[in-house]
Amino acid sequence: MGFRLGRARVGESVMWVLMLGLVSLGPAPASGQGAARPKSPREVLEAYRKMDAEGERLTVDGWYRASRFFVKPSRPPQQYVLALTNGERVTDPDPWFKGNNRAKCSVVCSGIGQIDSLGRFTSVVSPGLDMSPRLEGPQMRGPAPLVREYDLVLTDAPWELVPGREDLREVKGPPEWRIDGAPEAEPWVTIEAAIRYLTQLRGKSGDPVIKGNADKSIATLRSFLR
Repeated sequence: MGFRLGRARVGESVMWVLMLGLVSLGPAPASGQGAARPKSPREVLEAYRKMDAEGERLTVDGWYRASRFFVKPSRPPQQYVLALTNGERVTDPDPWFKGNNRAKCSVVCSGIGQIDSLGRFTSVVSPGLDMSPRLEGPQMRGPAPLVREYDLVLTDAPWELVPGREDLREVKGPPEWRIDGAPEAEPWVTIEAAIRYLTQLRGKSGDPVIKGNADKSIATLRSFLR
């Protein structure tokens, strides 16, 4: 998954699927004589982004559910750092990205800021709060236009992440598009999802500092919704 500023190059991509038996552009027969068309790269990325933006990856169970969108998923983090996004839109596959089994799509959005593990909001969009200090660059504050790039691959052997298992295992199945590369360590959520997260954090924490941080952050985020 890549990350850059500016405008995405939007392309068009059409994918045809070879059906078993009779060739048909309609739904696969209930008898199982035909193979169902896999979701397109854009459909897969849209489904993942909808799930993440609504805050599902902010729970361990949701993180594991989201792992099915990746070729090789990773374990959930010990502490969450949130990136806030607004107005996300997934582009069509980039026609300049060559390969029948590979595609590149982009997510165009407005970056709002970040929330750290103590419930503090900052309008700094970049560098990320979870980045090593050695990798820090010039600060960029939101709202700011962003483009995040994702590589997707058509695979019949993704890796499966199972709760309670330390190792990943390869699973054979019908070809499907999955996001290539490591999952984003920080969930990219909407302002509404961030407010829900902070409200729960405030309610569950016994630390007055975290409660105070959450109160301030919620008030700031609500001002974006007016």
